[in-house]
Amino acid sequence: MTIRSGSAAGRPLLVQAVDGLIEQSHGCGIQVEQGSAAAWAEAIRTMADCSESQRQAWARHGRETAAPAWEQFLTAWDTLLQEFR
Repeated sequence: MTIRSGSAAGRPLLVQAVDGLIEQSHGCGIQVEQGSAAAWAEAIRTMADCSESQRQAWARHGRETAAPAWEQFLTAWDTLLQEFR
């Protein structure tokens, strides 16, 4: 299990490698590397055992990394559209 810092709605995450979520969740919580129920149970226990300050740090990091997402999205589309002109 790898500790990651990512956040949805300002909360720490438990994630598994599906549809690019891992790339979007660096530093925001815990990455579950195996799909087994035991791996998920361990991740939940680990999250529950983390200090409140650790969970807040993950959440804060997630909000900070998400803040520029809209501008990055628009810039990427602008770049792509420029290639077609």
